[in-house]
Amino acid sequence: MEFEYSKVLRQNDIEDRLTVPQKWMDILRPLFGKGEKEALIRALCWLGYFWEFRCIIRGKGPYEKPTLQAPEWQRFINYVGIQEGDRLIFQAEENHERRTDYNIRVQRKDADGLWTDVQPPARVAPAFYHFNI
Repeated sequence: MEFEYSKVLRQNDIEDRLTVPQKWMDILRPLFGKGEKEALIRALCWLGYFWEFRCIIRGKGPYEKPTLQAPEWQRFINYVGIQEGDRLIFQAEENHERRTDYNIRVQRKDADGLWTDVQPPARVAPAFYHFNI
């Protein structure tokens, strides 16, 4: 199943953990074992780096409240330089030879109000996040 979901990030998403929209669970659910509340999400970013995020279903009641947990999420935020108002795009990975589940991109509005990919930082990511493609 191919999908693409996006979320415009709020300050709360940047300061701690990413609150995942409930509708994303339709696609994330296969990563969770039966009755499990935690899963590992493997993603390749548009910069060519491999990231792993721990996703936890928290809370009780009628709504699952999935979140990408810090510190993994914070490492990504800090490396990319994500800001409030940026858009996170999550897309299904069709090529599982890379052993990733998703592709992720972060975009920011340019001077004309168009979404463009956030430019790569001048520094090099930690070696264990790089994925040779």
